Amino acid sequence: MSKRVINFAQVLISAFTINNSGQIAMADSDDKAVVISLP
Repeated sequence: MSKRVINFAQVLISAFTINNSGQIAMADSDDKAVVISLP
């Protein structure tokens, strides 16, 4: 795997935060939270 791919993955991971209820939240360009509930 190239460094470019690894760095891209790290940026994607760092863009997401996981809260205490097991949801993944990502702020979009309008500063609204996009929340994904995990099963």
